Amino acid sequence: MEINCILIDDEPLAIDNLQNLLGIYCPEVKVLKTFTDPVQALKQIPEIEPDLIFLDINMGKLNGLELAEALMWSKSEVIFVTAFSQYSLRALRANALDYLLKPLEPQELVRVVNKYELKSQEPNAEEKKETVEAFKDFFESYGKEEFPKKIRVPSQNGFLLVNTDELVRIQADNSYCDLYLADGRKLTVSKGIGIFESILDQRWFKRVHQSHMVHLKFVEEFTLENGGVLRLKDGTEVMISRRRLKSFKESCSELFTGI
Repeated sequence: MEINCILIDDEPLAIDNLQNLLGIYCPEVKVLKTFTDPVQALKQIPEIEPDLIFLDINMGKLNGLELAEALMWSKSEVIFVTAFSQYSLRALRANALDYLLKPLEPQELVRVVNKYELKSQEPNAEEKKETVEAFKDFFESYGKEEFPKKIRVPSQNGFLLVNTDELVRIQADNSYCDLYLADGRKLTVSKGIGIFESILDQRWFKRVHQSHMVHLKFVEEFTLENGGVLRLKDGTEVMISRRRLKSFKESCSELFTGI
């Protein structure tokens, strides 16, 4: 059987190595496309619809675990390829098919491809394929325009449509995020903050801390006390990390007229 795949790794040499190994040891696997930018991969996967995704974990803009969380409803199977063994448990929680360590061993690569072939022949394999339309809907909000005006947020019995214009801030807690809205509501979702950073307009939604994004529309005051603090319209105070301070100031200079 022919298996279509894509490769996602921010290191071009790692992509070349994996592509060469697949060509030699797994000729039934066809590489449709490669990505060094995980955000671009996330946007194009619904159109490509690969059978397999070979995915690195440690990437700058969006790590592989966060990307995999966004692909939970895809028919594609994810195989993590990383140099770090400590992520194996989180990889399993992300519903990955398997987990390969760099440097890659050919026999391990053959093993995971055979594992996919066996799984794809299971009776319930078609059930997962039927969810691909729901997966595409997840990306619908930014499939027709660069940034969404609304995002779908899962709820207990379905989902909520949230206007991004009413999203005040996002606070991360490990693999969960709390979304704070202008009307005072707080929504908790099992998504990493990197997902929101990749789909929201970064001119207005700024990552000011490892665990915090803010909508600049709701910022009332910035002060350098305690290293950098934002005061928002709802009274919240948010710390700015030193390495993100320059980017925040540049955004404010572009968006707001100074006097």
